[in-house]
Amino acid sequence: MRNHGKKKITVGVEDTRTVRIPLKPGLSVLQCISGNAEVLECTHDRTSISITGLRPGVTTVCVIIGANGRPAMQLVYAVRVVEQDEE
Repeated sequence: MRNHGKKKITVGVEDTRTVRIPLKPGLSVLQCISGNAEVLECTHDRTSISITGLRPGVTTVCVIIGANGRPAMQLVYAVRVVEQDEE
């Protein structure tokens, strides 16, 4: 499985940011994993992830992408959750 780089995302506490993942035909998002479940919650559908900030902090989100239910690559996002007035 290949790592396709890191990206940075900032989201507010109790806000949700949706990130569309550009994928080639046949690929889909299989899983979205938060590095720290106390800081943020991550959900997904076939072509995007949604990140909801729970409390201020910094963590990572790993997105597993694959075809036919088999992992093929991963994306890693550095996520900073901030209070509303810091955005």
